[in-house]
Amino acid sequence: MKVRNYEKSEFTIFIIILVFILEILLVLFLSKYKVYEYKILTGIVSKKNLVTLVINKNEKELLNKNKKIYINNKYLDYKIIEDRGYLTKKNNIKYYEVIIKVKTKEESNDVIKLSIKDKKIECIRLLKKIWEGGSNE
Repeated sequence: MKVRNYEKSEFTIFIIILVFILEILLVLFLSKYKVYEYKILTGIVSKKNLVTLVINKNEKELLNKNKKIYINNKYLDYKIIEDRGYLTKKNNIKYYEVIIKVKTKEESNDVIKLSIKDKKIECIRLLKKIWEGGSNE
């Protein structure tokens, strides 16, 4: 009996095995590769190159730990000029006032968003966060 072309299944089996191996490699890569997660801080430009931040204790420790901050698509060095200490308490969270020196193009009294490295997370967890629709902190 003669075998027709549509009855041959070697190529189909090869493609299925290849896709299965690629999926396993992708899951392994996503579970091992890590990227930084960033924390967004909001500050007010008080004078030229001086930014005032009102932050909680965790953000303050993060600010002390890092050396660079991300503003307007650029990494910039910053220096903590003054830590004015405890400012207020809201919902049992203490907030502190910190003044940093960083080169910005913004004028006085402008609100500025700063991003700072927080921690490394696996890509698979990042995809899970995106799938769930945001951060679950």
